[in-house]
Amino acid sequence: MYKAFYTQGDDYMVSSIWQMKTNYNHMKKIALAGIVAILIAGGCAFTALNSSQAIHLKGQLSDKDGNELVLKYKGLLSEVNTTNDIILKLDEKNSFDTVVTLTTSGYYNVFEEYGTGTNLLYLSPGDDLDIYFNLEDGSKTTYKGTGAEANRYLADFQLYFYGNKAHSFLKGGSDAKSTFKLTKEFIDSLAASKISELNKIKKVSDEFRKIERARIFAHLANSYLQYFYSIDGIYSRGNIQEEHKQYLMQIKPEIENISKEFMNDFSIEHPDVREVVKRCAVQNHLLSVSASSDVYEYVSLLSMKDLLVEDRSLEAVNRATNILATFKNKDLADDLATAIKEAGKLLKGNKAFDIEFVNSKGKLDHLSDYRGKIIYVDFWATWCGPCMCEKPYFSKLKEKYNQADLVFISISIDKEKERWEKCIAEEKSNAIEYLAKDVNKVADDWQIKSIPRFLIIDKDFNIVDAKAALPSSGEVIESELKGIISGS
Repeated sequence: MYKAFYTQGDDYMVSSIWQMKTNYNHMKKIALAGIVAILIAGGCAFTALNSSQAIHLKGQLSDKDGNELVLKYKGLLSEVNTTNDIILKLDEKNSFDTVVTLTTSGYYNVFEEYGTGTNLLYLSPGDDLDIYFNLEDGSKTTYKGTGAEANRYLADFQLYFYGNKAHSFLKGGSDAKSTFKLTKEFIDSLAASKISELNKIKKVSDEFRKIERARIFAHLANSYLQYFYSIDGIYSRGNIQEEHKQYLMQIKPEIENISKEFMNDFSIEHPDVREVVKRCAVQNHLLSVSASSDVYEYVSLLSMKDLLVEDRSLEAVNRATNILATFKNKDLADDLATAIKEAGKLLKGNKAFDIEFVNSKGKLDHLSDYRGKIIYVDFWATWCGPCMCEKPYFSKLKEKYNQADLVFISISIDKEKERWEKCIAEEKSNAIEYLAKDVNKVADDWQIKSIPRFLIIDKDFNIVDAKAALPSSGEVIESELKGIISGS
């Protein structure tokens, strides 16, 4: 699946072409013992629950193609695998009636494409739920039976990170005030009101109340973070990086204070809390984490995996390896070890992965056909704005370093050949233009998570830099190219 994204505060917009699962696991035994029975409505009659760990789920969907509905587990284990997902078998009327053995309470989501805030479920051993899922309007989903109160609360309490209602309590910035002080007073009152509402609901466990309280404080922290992007006229100020850094330092004491409510091993079972932990501790470096904790290993895992994506060097691999040695959890350790192993494949001096591609005339060629030359590769797509911004710089470099032993190759990952052909005809690029034959293989081999992405390969077809500098970096990329040319 491909999609574009923009990371606020980054120097440069990138377009993601590879939506990966964050490989992560957790040491708590939050696991399903398995589906012990599947009773489809209209088939076998349902019998009484005979286990304190059993839950009964029955109901119907408003509309869906297919014969099953997947409830995707959203606890920490969901970061690494899907083994805890619950599969509901549907009959011809889109109805289901299923008994599942559940050892621990947890969050589940109906269809990822509807977002973690929509139809988010909280299931506990002993639940007996009758659910009507309205997939077009989650607010019209209804719950009856044991466990209904917690799920009605979740349906009523919708706070989002992305989309039109983003920024948690700020509602996409529409509720931001003229100053952070006024905004803080306003959203603090909203959070207090939400906590009051949470305390009033009945027939929910203390565990549910505790983790949902943590979620409220996590959204409060996210609202503090996102206020900066709601400041009137902020995007017309040009480069706002330094201003953003100053703002983060201003709110750091506030973030540190409220993080005590959600920076703990129990609370990161909630998907919203994990998102805020990532934003506070990994992306913006506002929080330090105590060692020997689940949160510490979670944050360390994310940080090291980000490092291995951004820095394709032996130093980065060694640093991640040292962090790996401190991990106590086998699942986390295995996941980071896999990331280190993958990163090691793209280290300087390793053989380059070959790529099959076609030119505008349909002729099949290979990247290895250019063995014997220094190769500067550009991965791009017609739909990628930042890629198109880099192309003029790429062409200027080609003109400046127009020599026989250095080739500039543009490889598009477009799916539509006609669109690619039209674009290169209009651009009249002086680079060698190709269309990748197997985009998935290219993305897997070269671990491409976003574009634009550039590579440098030497005359022996060995990797020089698996994440080379952008053409627009000027002296940075020119210095790198000159060094390779002079040393070849």
